[in-house]
Amino acid sequence: MFQYCHNNPINFIDPDGTETTALGYNVTVGKGLGIALSIQLIWDDQWNIGFSFSGGGGVMAPEYSLQVGLEGTSAATIYDTAGSTTVISLGGGEGLVGGIDYIDLENETDNAKSDKGLKLTAGIGLGTPISASATKNVSDVAGVNLKQLAKNGKQVFKNIKNTITNKGNFNKKNIFKNTSNPYKVVHGVDVIKNKRRSRMRNRQKSNNFRKRRIPLGPSRLFQFQR
Repeated sequence: MFQYCHNNPINFIDPDGTETTALGYNVTVGKGLGIALSIQLIWDDQWNIGFSFSGGGGVMAPEYSLQVGLEGTSAATIYDTAGSTTVISLGGGEGLVGGIDYIDLENETDNAKSDKGLKLTAGIGLGTPISASATKNVSDVAGVNLKQLAKNGKQVFKNIKNTITNKGNFNKKNIFKNTSNPYKVVHGVDVIKNKRRSRMRNRQKSNNFRKRRIPLGPSRLFQFQR
């Protein structure tokens, strides 16, 4: 029930209903069949910020456009938006175009449904007064955690100060001691592969469990009743 606030409604809130926000460019080219590409600056409420790269194809009305989009999703972090997505769009226009996209991130687990999102777009292009499309996309996300960056900066300053005080050697090991890597890259193709492997393992475990089940014959039932 409180998944939107990490199951902790006392200490966490989500006033706008989203946990990741993105702003970027979208290119759509197609007539019957087409492609959709996007590059976005994306951030979340856990101080992660980075870039999202998405591409895919599907069925669409005639459209050739370059648009700016503002996107919000319920994903917990920017990295949870990587992987396979289904996007259903409704819009249109001639000269000036715009629309709204419904996004299914398809990042469901065994215990939760997949995250959803909405994107508003506006820009220039050629198309029909009313258009619609359905595309299947794959996204990559590369980002950095700003809090960890700031923490690393303080630690590096402290390490330099200690090195000067103790007359130590200025080398990489001493300067970057006790720091953590704030960078992270998530490839959508890897997410899809890992999800497929996880499903295969779960299916294998389920099959093994069925094989180990002992049928309850009359003698076994008699033992239980005693």
